[in-house]
Amino acid sequence: MPDLDLSRTAPVTDADAARLASPAAFTDLASQIMATPVPASGRRARWTDAIKAGLLARRPVIVRPRRSLVLLTAVPVVLAALAACLVTVTYRSGDDPDSPAAIEAMSFIKENGTITVVIKNLYADTSWYNADLARHHLDITVRLAPTPPSLVGFIGSTSFGRTASGHSDEIKPISAPGSCDLGGTDCQIGFTVPAGFQGEVDMWIGRPARPGEQYAYAGSAFNRGEPLYGLTGQIFDHPLNEVLPLLARHHITVAQCREEGPGQQGNGICDPATMPGAWYVSDVTPWAPDQVMLTIQSEPYPASGSFFTPGEPLYGLRNQIVGHRVSEVLPLLARHHVTVAQCLIDGTDTQASGSCDPSNMPGNWYVHDVPVYGGNQVTAIIGRDKPPAGAAR
Repeated sequence: MPDLDLSRTAPVTDADAARLASPAAFTDLASQIMATPVPASGRRARWTDAIKAGLLARRPVIVRPRRSLVLLTAVPVVLAALAACLVTVTYRSGDDPDSPAAIEAMSFIKENGTITVVIKNLYADTSWYNADLARHHLDITVRLAPTPPSLVGFIGSTSFGRTASGHSDEIKPISAPGSCDLGGTDCQIGFTVPAGFQGEVDMWIGRPARPGEQYAYAGSAFNRGEPLYGLTGQIFDHPLNEVLPLLARHHITVAQCREEGPGQQGNGICDPATMPGAWYVSDVTPWAPDQVMLTIQSEPYPASGSFFTPGEPLYGLRNQIVGHRVSEVLPLLARHHVTVAQCLIDGTDTQASGSCDPSNMPGNWYVHDVPVYGGNQVTAIIGRDKPPAGAAR
């Protein structure tokens, strides 16, 4: 190591210091240092004694490697990084399809050649269900849709690929639609599928709706389990000034309004707050819990309530319509200038009631009835099975 020139670090030399103070000043300073000390105040004396004791006490020699400073500095950084990692893992574990909560969203029971899938968390993320189904080697995509009580547990197929047996009825609900109470509790939702199922399915299952949540699929407001069950005769074809008080007594409010028939104006959307009291109710559709959509018209239905009676467009054609396939009936209706304004699915033990698209009705399904909708329009009530003789109203 090279010698240091300390003279460069001290701007005042010994010669300069000698010139700054006279010999007499040095003599006086020396005499003060060697004189008897002046007693200090109590507080100052304590500090002085403490300083002396600290200076005179034997202090152990502590060797502190320079690395320790780096280590102490690094520890908080490592802990912070670890904490961030734990936070990230914790967040992902609650939201990820492979998390414990996601895995517990469904249960699988395999017995007697059948797999029973029970959905335990009705409001989980859709990805949780589908990841769990994939873990069990089922090529099934499921989403839960908010529905009225009568459709809770109902399975609707968006697309149904070919199955091992070629039949779509291999998947069956484990609870009958409408078996859940109005609050959506005390019901079990899920489905059964044969063990070794090889099909490809994209489907939805009805679940209870939250308060204020709009239904994804409506069905009928008069199905068993609905608030208006059994009140069809007191609502259909009755004026609004009679129907609205009835709805209020059952704690039902009108969320939406639609007009049809000769009095319809504009696009048919009306304001529930200004509905004409003299207009008639032609349909009631569930909208959300304790809410409905009313369809109204200025004219009542024909007195007979049927297009098959004398003087009506379809008089004498009942036997050519009821019990015949949709593909046969639609051309017949067109020839008599009758159009289908609404489509309803007739509920059975194996099939829930619901609404369907009039422009996309399955041609191989059967017509169960064609009640008057308004004007020269009908409601087509259809089903997968052929109705028994005399089933039409």
